[in-house]
Amino acid sequence: MQKETKVVDVRPVPWTSAEACASCELRLHYRVRGQVLARVDVAETTETVTVTLFAGRLPGDARPQHTASSTTLVTLREPLGHRWLVDGASRLPSS
Repeated sequence: MQKETKVVDVRPVPWTSAEACASCELRLHYRVRGQVLARVDVAETTETVTVTLFAGRLPGDARPQHTASSTTLVTLREPLGHRWLVDGASRLPSS
């Protein structure tokens, strides 16, 4: 059995772009500075889909000074369709 690693100093991280890659999937691009993705929260309504990325650091890790680009896949309950896609970290709709 693997030991679960806890991520600390978890904070919302804005994503930089998003694209629909399957009927119910989104690929989100984001940038972090010495952090790892901790979780993704998704809130869906009939008019909007709000996706919030949360990142933090692993205990004992020194914070690297480089910025890394990364992506994550998010599965929605229903296709995005004509709903607004909102970044929960910045509360701004995507363009």
